[in-house]
Amino acid sequence: MFTNISSGELLRSLFAFLCAAAVALCATPLVKKFACRVGAIDVPKDARRIHKKPIPLLGGIAIYLGFLTAVLIFADLSLQLWGILAGASIIVLLGALDDRFVLDAKLKFVVQIVAAIIPVACGLRSSPTSSISAKAAVSGSLISQRLSRCCGLSAFPMPSTLSTDWTGSPAGYPPSPLSPSS
Repeated sequence: MFTNISSGELLRSLFAFLCAAAVALCATPLVKKFACRVGAIDVPKDARRIHKKPIPLLGGIAIYLGFLTAVLIFADLSLQLWGILAGASIIVLLGALDDRFVLDAKLKFVVQIVAAIIPVACGLRSSPTSSISAKAAVSGSLISQRLSRCCGLSAFPMPSTLSTDWTGSPAGYPPSPLSPSS
């Protein structure tokens, strides 16, 4: 799984993951208080809900703060990465607004399209095989978001930098942003 990663890159990725986890863990109580203050609470009102008592939403903010902190500290920032961060920030903001105010599906769809266009406009390209890794990363993010809502575990960042070897990958990704500059 890690055959193309040097021990230095693996260690750097481990530190990035631990940084993201620590920030998300520390941010969780603050985000929970903020969610309660602004009324972003999911009240179980139908059989679709798993929980029996009101649960604060906005857990994705804590996860994103962990991810963003790790990227800003450990990644080599390129135009493509800035595009990814801009698109991701829009998606997180959209999710937070949707947690607080129920947004129209058409509006969310348009905003998601705009957020997806930004990394492409910044030069991010993909090959047909890279969609498998992208789907896995998105699925991991969605799973962590669902866990945060169901279990109150918003400090569950996905180690996407460890799950995909971007260097020399047949997936067509650019070189790892966690790789030291040459």
